[in-house]
Amino acid sequence: MSSQRGNVARTRPQKHKNTKAFKNNMHDQSQKTKKLNAMVVGGLCGHCKSVIDWKIKYKKYKPLSQPKKCVKCEQKTVKQAYTIMCMPCARTAGVCAKCSNSEEVVTPATLTPAEEAARDAELQQELKFMSERQRRSFMRYVEKGGDTGGKSPAAGNTEDSEDDSTNDSEDEKVLDENSDVASPDVQDSKSSDKTEGEGSQQGPLRHREDMAAGIDNAAEKCDQLSI
Repeated sequence: MSSQRGNVARTRPQKHKNTKAFKNNMHDQSQKTKKLNAMVVGGLCGHCKSVIDWKIKYKKYKPLSQPKKCVKCEQKTVKQAYTIMCMPCARTAGVCAKCSNSEEVVTPATLTPAEEAARDAELQQELKFMSERQRRSFMRYVEKGGDTGGKSPAAGNTEDSEDDSTNDSEDEKVLDENSDVASPDVQDSKSSDKTEGEGSQQGPLRHREDMAAGIDNAAEKCDQLSI
């Protein structure tokens, strides 16, 4: 390349060319390299993702030794190298975690197996302290495709809880109507009990009338004998 001022455009091709593509694991079979090759880069825009992929491919990627402070929440939650925001903050703001620009995120951020295990354990622990209605509402919300997003399931889905309350009130109304409208057999039994009760009340009255008639007959006989 010439040192002439303004002559910065080179016309010839590069002198040395590799006959084979570079492989970062050809002579390095360490666990660190395997982990980097298996790592899924997420939460970044297209340009930033290509930069990180290039660093991993050519062994220029340097992982963090300890978490870094996030510029959004100001907590030490940044665990991915070359990023300035933690994944929850970047996901909430809808920006790239590296350049913080509001561009389209190519690959959404995914949780590591350790983070998924911790999240599942926390979820199970919170489910134990929930009532049966809240637990069923939350499980129905998850089955519909809802995402907790790191939120506590105790809050639950308000729509499901309202549906449960309305369903319970409707069930109570139906039960009240069923209790008011009895079956024919029940009505027959009630009517028979009523007639039996009336008959039992009329029995003593008839007995008293018979006794009074007998007393009157005896008095008439006594009068006849005295005459």
